[in-house]
Amino acid sequence: MPAIVPSAVLTLVGVQLRLRAGADAGAVICWADRLRPELDRTPDLTGYALQFTGGSLWVVSAWSRRASLTAFERGALHTAAQRELRPLLRPPVIDVWRAAPADLPPSWEEVRRRIHAAGERTRTRLSDR
Repeated sequence: MPAIVPSAVLTLVGVQLRLRAGADAGAVICWADRLRPELDRTPDLTGYALQFTGGSLWVVSAWSRRASLTAFERGALHTAAQRELRPLLRPPVIDVWRAAPADLPPSWEEVRRRIHAAGERTRTRLSDR
């Protein structure tokens, strides 16, 4: 991973990928393993972590340049994973926030808290329609 300037502000992305009822976690775990080498080669990725628990794959990543995050998201392998996994997963819950390098890594408790809050904000907006 690249050296980080202590005064930099990073973009963090937290994602919860929730399995649909009856879906097999094997395909999700397989795709996560396939994406790791791609992540390791991606420029401006400061770090990432994945954890599978409670029927969800939790992902957090930190980026020094938003353009590199966008390039990874639009890349062929990530796009193929999204396409193949879509039938197995409920809609993802995502939160994006900013943090200083000194605040890394965020705890899983913080990542989950932020993602749950993002999910609540989304549900509130949808129910207001």
